[in-house]
Amino acid sequence: MPNSIHPNTADTSTASTQTPAGEKLTDKFTETAESVRQATAEHSNQLAETVSEHAQTAVSEARATYEMANDKAREVTEKQPLLAIAGAAALGVVVGMAINSRRD
Repeated sequence: MPNSIHPNTADTSTASTQTPAGEKLTDKFTETAESVRQATAEHSNQLAETVSEHAQTAVSEARATYEMANDKAREVTEKQPLLAIAGAAALGVVVGMAINSRRD
């Protein structure tokens, strides 16, 4: 392929004519790139494990909180059924008002 600056000069650079210093540099670059790739892969795996552990902990805590709230609601309903009925009616009124206000 002709050189654009000097049309009569052919580009003779190829990978096979690399100097020993160039080969060393290429080898070092390849080693460094592989090292970075491995470190990135290891870090990604560790990060994924950490996120998974935190997600499992959050799910367990949410489940425990739900069960505790459910038990408390059941206890209140059993001890004071009229209060539970009044609370359900009040919630129904609030939801109904919210639905009707969107229609207007």
